[in-house]
Amino acid sequence: MTVPHPGSSSSRGLGGSGEQAEQFEDLLARLPYDQREVIVLHLHHGTRFSEIAEAQHVSINTVQSRYRYGMDKLRSMLNGEVKE
Repeated sequence: MTVPHPGSSSSRGLGGSGEQAEQFEDLLARLPYDQREVIVLHLHHGTRFSEIAEAQHVSINTVQSRYRYGMDKLRSMLNGEVKE
């Protein structure tokens, strides 16, 4: 499974519309690929963690950790806590 590149038409549905979508895509692009892939597959495509784990050949715990750490980092970036 692959994640659409931020800014592509298939990734636009994640962040709403307009400026908010652009900001979300920029923040999403800053995440490590593994975290970004899990977030996009789970939130945008509705893929279950177990399906992602099988496709990535990792444990479901690894997928859930990638999701949690990715979401935590996104929250921190939105709150201005992470500077890159």
